[in-house]
This record gives sequence, structure tokens and C-alpha cells, in this order.
Amino acid sequence: MVGMRTLSLIACCVSACLLLGASADSPDPDAIFLKARQAWDAQAYPTRIDYIVAVRVVQNGVPATSHYAGEYAPMTKDLHVVASSDEQLAQAHVPEGINVRLTRETYGKKSISIPVNSEAPADFLGVPLLEPTYSFGLAHLQGPLAQSSAPPVALSETEPGIIGTVVARGRTYAISYAGEEDSDQGRVRHLILKPLRDPGRYRLRELWIETTRYLTVKAVTEGNFTDGPGTHVSWTTTFHTIDGCQYIQTEKANGPLKYGAQKFEEASISFEQVQAHHGMPPPRFLFSQLPIQHALTEPKQ
Repeated sequence: MVGMRTLSLIACCVSACLLLGASADSPDPDAIFLKARQAWDAQAYPTRIDYIVAVRVVQNGVPATSHYAGEYAPMTKDLHVVASSDEQLAQAHVPEGINVRLTRETYGKKSISIPVNSEAPADFLGVPLLEPTYSFGLAHLQGPLAQSSAPPVALSETEPGIIGTVVARGRTYAISYAGEEDSDQGRVRHLILKPLRDPGRYRLRELWIETTRYLTVKAVTEGNFTDGPGTHVSWTTTFHTIDGCQYIQTEKANGPLKYGAQKFEEASISFEQVQAHHGMPPPRFLFSQLPIQHALTEPKQ
């Protein structure tokens, strides 16, 4: 009888140890989220970045694409996008109407705005006044963080060192762990995020974080852009690494869009030909021809 009780106690102890071991090995989603934010803050972007914004849509079953030249300075947030697409410039549009201006943005604000002519050519979703380094609020650790008891951590389990000391200022998301998956960038950890307040500002709903350097591979947001058709559907954004830095690759709407009188079955925005630029901006970026009321922008981070 004593032997049976002893065996039962041993079995219980073994079961408890197994359960504790499983719990201890389960990743902490708040810690993963924090490491992903640290990875964004550790980015060392070039002084200036040249790129092309490609806006792709499918309308009545017919695909179409517009390309816009852009330039961005991450440190000063000096952003220029040529308001006429390459396709529009090639058509030698004759302006009419009342709403085209030459505009320059510095530190995210219009510093010069000069009326030029009267009408902008039609754009699929508006002129994409967008930068390729946008992180949907993941960068800049001085902002509100998801609360976590985890200490500051290095970017990789195999890389020593502390990225920085972080103090949680308020819990913005309830984060749960949805498992580990394969991606074209290797193994990733899938997080589910639920905003605890201000869902229009805290738009992240899902994240896929690379398991070694904690780079963001993919995100799902509830809505996208400040206003316009992108705010009414969820979007999936993929990221990739160029010369050691994270950039948006493609933002794709997860449903049809309506923009004014136009309806699109599909829509996406990609950042292409991203490369470092040194020295003064090219002349075409000193002023950007931009119809202000038709700009497609993201909320400031």
C-alpha cells in the first residue's frame, strides 16, 4: 500500500515538473514585442533614402500601376514625393482646375507651399506621401510600451549586450502568443495584439517576428493611412532588410476599396529601388508638386 502511494506521489511530482517545464519554455509575448521594438530602435538608416512608391490596383478585373519617385531623410523626417507619377508625366497632362501646389515638407510639416496650377491628374489612392521606414508605432521607445516584467534584452539570444533600459509607461496592447511558423525569412513567432485603448491609434492586430534578431517580418493592421479608402479595411504589410536595415516591402489591402467614384477589387503599395543617397537632394526633390487634399499619408509616429 505504501509502495502504491509512493508511486502516486512520484507520478504527481513528475507531472508537475513537466507542466512547469512547459510553462517555463513557452515564449513571453510581451518580451518578444519588446525585443521587436528594440530592433526597430537599433536601426542605423542612411542620411537620405531614394525610392520608388508603386501603387497597384485591380479595377473591373484590369490591373494598373503608378510609380512615384520619393526621397526621405530619417533623421530630419524631411520627406519629398513627386506628386505626378511617372506614368502621368509621360502623358504630358495639361493642368486645369484649382488645386496643385509646389510643396516641401521638413520635420513632417509643410515648410513651403506655393500655388502653381489648377488641377491634379487623377491618382488611384491619392499621392503616396509615404516613407519606407514607417514602423506602425513599433519604433521610438520613448512612447507607450506594452507592459512587461522582462528585463532589457539583446537583439539575439547569441549576441551579448543590452540595447537600452526601457520603462513601461502604460499597457497599450494585450498580447498573446500564437505559435512559431516558417516564412521566407526563416522561423518567426506569431503574436496577436488587442488594443486596450484608442484602437484607431494602436492599429496593430498581428505581428510575425523573426526568432534570432527579432526583426519584424509581417504585420496586420486594422485600417491604414490617415484617411481615405485605406482606413476602412485591414491591411497586411511585409517588411524586408536592405543593407542591414528594416524597410516596408509591400502594404496590401485585405479587401476591396472605394476611393471617391472609383472602386478597386485589389490595392497594394510597394517600396521599390530603395537605396542610400548622400549629399544634396536631386533638383526634383527640392520642391514636390503635390495636390495636398489628395495626399495619402500615415499618422505621425
